[in-house]
Order: sequence, then C-alpha cells, then structure tokens
Amino acid sequence: MEPLSCQSLSERIKDNTLLPSMPATVLAAQQLFNDPESSINQIAHLLKADPSMTAKILKVANSAYYGMRRRVDSIETALVILGLRTTYQLLQTLGVISAFSGRVETDFLRNLTRHSVIVAMTCSIIANAAGLQFIGVDYTAGLLHDMGHAAIHVVAPDHARLLRQKGDLFRMGCDKEQGLIGVDHCQAGKFLAETWGLPDMIGQCMASHHRSLNGDKELSIPAIIRLAVSLSGHLGHLHQHQPDVKYHVSLPEGHFASALPFEAILQALKDRLDEADEIAALLIH
Repeated sequence: MEPLSCQSLSERIKDNTLLPSMPATVLAAQQLFNDPESSINQIAHLLKADPSMTAKILKVANSAYYGMRRRVDSIETALVILGLRTTYQLLQTLGVISAFSGRVETDFLRNLTRHSVIVAMTCSIIANAAGLQFIGVDYTAGLLHDMGHAAIHVVAPDHARLLRQKGDLFRMGCDKEQGLIGVDHCQAGKFLAETWGLPDMIGQCMASHHRSLNGDKELSIPAIIRLAVSLSGHLGHLHQHQPDVKYHVSLPEGHFASALPFEAILQALKDRLDEADEIAALLIH
C-alpha cells in the first residue's frame, strides 16, 4: 500500500463523491444565518422541522460544560441565550458528527465521539478553572478536534485500517501516523474544515491540537484544546475509580495553566463520565 501525500489526502477530502455531505438542515440554516433579513422565528421554524437535530442542540447546550447559566428548553431560547452565531456553530458541529454516522464503523465512531466529548468537557472545565467563559466555543472545538480521523476512515479506508492495527488512534500521535501512512489526522482535519467551511477557530484547533505545549503561554481556545488532549492521557486512572489517586501534570515554564488545580479538574471530569456516554450516544444517532 502506497503512502498518502498531503495533496492526495486534500483531493480525496474535497471530492464530494467520497466525503459525506452536511445534513440538509445545516445547509438550509446556513442561508438563513447568513441572511441579515432572516428572523429568529424563521430560523427556529427551520430547526424545529428536524426534531433529531433540535434534540441534540438542546442536549448539548444544557450540558454542564457548555456554560449556560439557565436551562435552554427550546430552539427559540437557544437562539436568544446562545446567540445566532453560537447556535449555528453548534449546529455545524452536530452536523459534522451526524454526517459520518453510517459512513464509518459504528464502534469506531462511538469511540471517537466519546473521546471528543471528554476532550470537550475537559476544555470547558479548564476554561472555567481559569476564570474565563468562551460561551461554548471551547466545547464545540473539543467536539470536532479529532474529526480528521473520521475523514481518513471515509476517504482512505485501507490506510485507516492500518492505523487501527498499529495502536490506539487517540494516543498514537501525528509523527507515528505520518510514518505509517504518510499523512496524519490533523492534516485531514484542516482539509475537512476548509471543505465544509467551518469557522477558522475550529479549523485551527483541528489542525493544531497535537502541537507542543511549549508556546502556550497565553490562554486561547487552541491552547486549551492542546492541554485537554494532553490530559486525556490520564483517563486510565479515571476509569479505575481510584479516589485516592493524585495527579501530577508537568507543564512547560510559563504555560498559562501552570497554577490550575489539575487534581480537581480531573475529578470534575470523572464525576461526569456518565454524562459523556449519554451525550456521545445522542450525537451518533
């Protein structure tokens, strides 16, 4: 099997006969969200016509880690409280995940989605611990950061199969992926974000979440994503339900999160692992 090149990967992802399409609701909503003459009622009417997508938006918006201070109980409320931009970004995020449902193996998508939900939750915990609120952008970026894996599974299934045979995809790292198949899922994520017109910040997180922590002296969403991905390596302790485990996280000098209480952060995540399972199950159906 020949290694893939970046050009070949880009061409395959941009080939609309290979990659799944965004759900029709997302495409139709894009026109309304971009039309300054459209009203909240028009957008709400469109979204409510897709009960499955509506349920997902409300479930994720009401997650403890999405940061809402009051319950979001309707699409109209979501549009007002979250705002049009944030609601649409959440809709895009859910649309990306939904698009791959049925196009890749269910077990793989379930594992990918659960991992992404855990990273998204960790991002929001970190942001809250640092005293900042990104109104869900950190959460949606966490949900999408690893979708380059799904893109490779669709456009290069033989190469994806080789990666699965060689280890844990979520801990493998880009260097090993490049050594095995010539490209990595961060590159795939970058091309996927460009192809589907995802927000620049989301695309940046998809492309850069495995970069070194050394440069992350300032708090930003890509820096939070990188830290959350790094912390995901501690999840083995969480699954073992060991209440007395103490966590030590080594960070570069001057890193923005050097003073954060990581034991408390990981404990907070442990307390919500059941919620991660529930949200992941919802997202892939």
